[in-house]
Formats: sequence, structure tokens, C-alpha cells
Amino acid sequence: MVEPSKHSGVELMVSQMEKELQDLVPILNDDAPPVLYHYTSDRGFLGVVDSKTLWATHYRFMNDPKEFVAGRDKILGLLRAARADHAARSPEQGLLTFTLEKLEQIAPLDFPPPFLACFSEHEDSLSQWRAYGGHGTGYAIGMGFGVTDEDDAAQCFTAGLVRCQYGGQAYDDAVRSVIGSICHAFREYAETYIRDKTAGARALLAACRVLAHRLFGHMVRYKDPAYSEETEWRIMAFLKSDPGQNPTGFRIGANGLCPHIPIGFDPSSPTFQLKKVVVGPSPDQDVRALVAKLMLEKHGFGSCEVVKSRIPYRGPTQR
Repeated sequence: MVEPSKHSGVELMVSQMEKELQDLVPILNDDAPPVLYHYTSDRGFLGVVDSKTLWATHYRFMNDPKEFVAGRDKILGLLRAARADHAARSPEQGLLTFTLEKLEQIAPLDFPPPFLACFSEHEDSLSQWRAYGGHGTGYAIGMGFGVTDEDDAAQCFTAGLVRCQYGGQAYDDAVRSVIGSICHAFREYAETYIRDKTAGARALLAACRVLAHRLFGHMVRYKDPAYSEETEWRIMAFLKSDPGQNPTGFRIGANGLCPHIPIGFDPSSPTFQLKKVVVGPSPDQDVRALVAKLMLEKHGFGSCEVVKSRIPYRGPTQR
């Protein structure tokens, strides 16, 4: 822990503490396979390639709202268990209680929410074609993540790439480690530098903001074990505190209006690279593959590989 200057004010002390907590527990960022696949309809594929943009959706507006509830309930249970391990009126208990109160809200407005874009490790999955790929008439967009920069100046967000977890001891241990690390560091600051209620309140809010932010990462990566075959990955993007112009857009989703933010890419992008396109298992694959190649070439992605699904599947409208 770096000792603040003796002449530093409350704001400097709190800012320094917040930065130290952020560095102590970085944003989640897993090492990804060479290519991950985003399944979408033909309309979605057209929009992605035309605009050179993927859309990351606000975590509260995903297609299956139960995903958020399951992840939140799991995190809240681990937070309550951790709080029970600390003495009453201790700095750790105060921080955990405050964080619980924030995360129990539907969407705490004073914390930046994560926006998510979803991928699968599988390039040709029948369940993915059925659920997201237009019943086989769509495309799987293969993206490479050659360089992962959690603070890309060209984007309006900070981001991490996370592999979904389907419960188990390793998941619980990872969450406990985040909670324990931040609680321990906060206690050191509280006992060493916080001398009055004003400083205490500001430090508590800052520590809570970091803890909640890091727990959001584990919350949105949690899925029910029944979905483990999807081997899902997610880009988890948080808007920067001052992105300049608000980039949030809105579209009609499965559950009504939903907010999203753009994740831009182009042929020269070092962060998000269009590597491969898989044509869904529809009867007219040859035509769809040709159209995909023509469109990719027009937009500067001529080197992108186009392949056809090998699954013998006919969508419900083709029976």
C-alpha cells in the first residue's frame, strides 16, 4: 500500500485508494481461443458487416432475463456469507453491507453497468443455429482477439473478455478471492488513514464502487450448468466515466426496447479482428456463401475465410 502524502486532502486519499483497489483486482480478462463465434441472422450479419460494428447489450436486457437473476443471486449469497465472517461495525462488514444494498437494486444508477456481446467456442453448433442463427439461415461471425486492451482509446469503453462459468467450487473461490482482497485492502486504509466521517463515507463509496464493478464481471459470466454445452464467452464493456458523447443506442429486442453500445472493428483493428464466417446449414448454402464473400470484399474483409456448415439440418420453415 502506497502511503498518501501527509498534506493530501480527503479527495486525493480516496482517489489513491480507489486506484490501488482497481490495480489489486484488475478487470476480468481470460485468454481466448484464436477465434470465437457470434451467431446471428442474415439481417444481423448484414448489419454487422455494413457498419463494422458489433452491438453490446446492457446486461439487464439480455434475451433471457433469468440469467441476470441467477448470477446476481449467486453473488449476493457469497457476499452475505463473507459478511457473516466479519465482526459487527468492522470496516469489512460496513463495505460488504453497503455493496449488498447496491447490488440488490435492479440496476444501481451510480455504478456503470456492463454491456455484453456473446460468443461461442463452437463454429458449427446445432443448438446455436437454432437459438441465434435464424434456424440455420444465418451466419456465425468468427472474431479474433489478437490484442486485448482493456482501455482502448479508440473505443468508448473499458472491456474484458470472459469465459462463462457454470457454477462449481472454482467459481465460488474466485469470487471469494475478489471479496477478500478488496476487504483486506480497505481495512488497511480505514485503520491507517481515515480519521473522520466525511473521509469514511467517501472511502466507503469508492471501495464499494470497485468491489461492485469487479463482482459484476463474475455476475455476468455465471450461467446455469444446463447451458454448459454452449461454451459461451462474453465481451464485458463498461462505459468510460467521460466517453465524450454518449454512445448508447436503442433497438427493439425480444423483451421490448433495450440499450446497447457499439464495439467497432475494421480490417486494421488490432483488438477485434474478423477472421472467419460460417454459413448456416440452409438448403441454399452456395448462394449464401457467395453473397457473404461479395459483401466481405466490398467492406475490406476479402481475406476473411468463408466456410459452410456441415450440419444436416433443415429449419422449421423448410420442412
